Amino acid sequence: MRQLLASPEARQRDIGAMLLPAMQPIDATNALIAGHVDLLIVAGPLTIPDGAPPLAIREWVRTPVILAVHDQVPVGSIKLDDLVAILAGWMTRWPDGTPVRLQLPPSTSRDLWQVKAASSGLASAIDHARQRPGLTVVHSDEDLADRIEAVPGSIGFTTAGHVLTAHRRLRPLLIDGIEPSAGNEWLGLYRLHRRIAIVRHQPSAPPVAALVEFLLADRHHDLLLANGLTPASVPVVFGD
Repeated sequence: MRQLLASPEARQRDIGAMLLPAMQPIDATNALIAGHVDLLIVAGPLTIPDGAPPLAIREWVRTPVILAVHDQVPVGSIKLDDLVAILAGWMTRWPDGTPVRLQLPPSTSRDLWQVKAASSGLASAIDHARQRPGLTVVHSDEDLADRIEAVPGSIGFTTAGHVLTAHRRLRPLLIDGIEPSAGNEWLGLYRLHRRIAIVRHQPSAPPVAALVEFLLADRHHDLLLANGLTPASVPVVFGD
């Protein structure tokens, strides 16, 4: 959003918006319904109360949920069994002896739900991890990435989109040798992803409609793809 709104095209067309900090989903929905905000960018399901005015929801992009590590962790790929061992607290050191520092989002995180749904072993290990004393739990993508960047040996789940757009010094790990890519997601080889949608009133005020049209324009696809975000309207391409 920041890159697109800072572009010469946006300034030329008088496309702009004030970007507010992240809110809890229920607070964001209530703010939209009450007219305090004009548009939401959401990365999970919304609970829309009875009697709410008509809202238009349009998927914008999706991005892989990745297992990221501090840039000095000496591994590039991890076996699923070893990931289970890390989450459960059975594997406590990396090959160079650095302590493994697990960073988890809160239990309500949709990304964490997906990880737990991917494997009964992962689900059990995550539940076990939450019982460990001293476990660090963060409450936003920014906080989690800050912790992984700052604490040697750290590992946690975030998204490719956040790592690339925020220029984070984090490295994604392959899981069982599988790259977290849109192609592998489509093939069913990699099942962790976050879908991001645009929500607004229907009908919307002309400036809001113009902003949404601008965000969805095909001409921005290269910028989005370069930042780990696959537009909903882009076909998946395989091979060279």
